[in-house]
Amino acid sequence: MGSNIFLENVQTGTTATQDGGIATGAGGTSTASITGTGISVKAAVALFLFAALALQGCGSDNKPTSAPMPAPTPAPMLAHAIMAAAAVEKAVSQAGAELLGHGYCATGIYNSAQGNASSCAAKCASDANCTFFSFVQSEPPTCTFHDSYSCDSRVDFYLTNPDFYLTFVNRRGLAKVKAAMAKAGIELLGLGYCGSGVYRTAYGSVASCAAQCSTDTKCNFFSFFPLLRMGNLPTCTFHDSYSCEGRVQNPTNPDVYLTFVNKRGLAKVKAAIAKVGIELLGQGYCTLGVYLTDFGSVTSCAAKCSTDAKCNFFSFLPSLREGNLPSCTFHDSHSCDSRVQNPTIPDVYLTFTKKDWVIRV
Repeated sequence: MGSNIFLENVQTGTTATQDGGIATGAGGTSTASITGTGISVKAAVALFLFAALALQGCGSDNKPTSAPMPAPTPAPMLAHAIMAAAAVEKAVSQAGAELLGHGYCATGIYNSAQGNASSCAAKCASDANCTFFSFVQSEPPTCTFHDSYSCDSRVDFYLTNPDFYLTFVNRRGLAKVKAAMAKAGIELLGLGYCGSGVYRTAYGSVASCAAQCSTDTKCNFFSFFPLLRMGNLPTCTFHDSYSCEGRVQNPTNPDVYLTFVNKRGLAKVKAAIAKVGIELLGQGYCTLGVYLTDFGSVTSCAAKCSTDAKCNFFSFLPSLREGNLPSCTFHDSHSCDSRVQNPTIPDVYLTFTKKDWVIRV
């Protein structure tokens, strides 16, 4: 071979030749080289490392292989992951709150504050008006307090991260509201606004509206509309209707309107009607045999029909807006089985019959 390859031992100055012999260098100088090429050790090492790195991207056949896939990016945290910290979860639970679900409660907001989930839960628990709070993972984190009766329908503003808004229910606070209403004989009828029989409007929480309806002899139902932004006032409308089964609903947020029934009040109305021999025939307006129209509540119309020999049926139209008067038409027809109904609110017209009426010749 025309050149002798060797590497010099940096510490001893000895040189290992290609044929296994040892050569003495110039005292402890670190002048290792590859004979015949003039390449230093540092350069050789760099070339070696470069070759090794290049071979990492090749298969056994020295052909390039695809680069390894990076680790997948974690998906957005789930709600339970946010609550995973034992201290936070325990504090929220001890305050009587629990996670209701994703999204922001869009009704009943009356106050806001900065804080994490546990501090918001504590504030809600100490506030007699608070039944729900929504937690916003902003910077800084904030929460809004709500006196709603329901937050089942919520709004997700942050679609890319559903956990950005979370709503919690104050179990104890909501339980107190429901207990107070039940004590007053009030219970939830369902979603939507009762479109008939409205005779009065007032401002107040759902609990105060329930208390007012329970002591009002005219009130059979009330519809509750919670405030939608801070500064507004929640309202309720009181209804002397016989029925609120047909209600107008909000398509975007169904529980923005809620209707409640005064069970005791409605029971008294039904008992008074039954006492004079009148019963509900069904929904719709009887168009046959009308001979008299009058104004009055369903109980006063029932009383008039019961004492009128001509009256076999009467159709009742409750007031449709505050300031109007409910009215009834009296009928001497032999049948009112075919009736005209309102397609939007089927029970806005109701027809009643005298139970013991006889066909007159």
